[in-house]
Amino acid sequence: MSEDGDTTEQQLETLASMPVLMMYGDYLDRLGGTWQDAFEDCQQLVQEINDAGGNATMMHLPELGITGNSHMMMQARNNLEIADLIEQWIEQNVE
Repeated sequence: MSEDGDTTEQQLETLASMPVLMMYGDYLDRLGGTWQDAFEDCQQLVQEINDAGGNATMMHLPELGITGNSHMMMQARNNLEIADLIEQWIEQNVE
């Protein structure tokens, strides 16, 4: 990242050269909005990657009807459901 926190041209070019998946669960309002800010930053980055000709996807689990997950999805009770989503995304987006 550049000094102001923005993605550099070189970083964006690198990210646009590969499939990128970002995944968020619930509880974005915890810790004073820190997670919400990070979520919004990631949404912006996904848009920038796609605008640069890349293939970036944001999966917000509650929008998919999957709730009860924090940032530790691999330890959640529904971790196999999350793993299935990731596997499906890989099959569709990674050569």
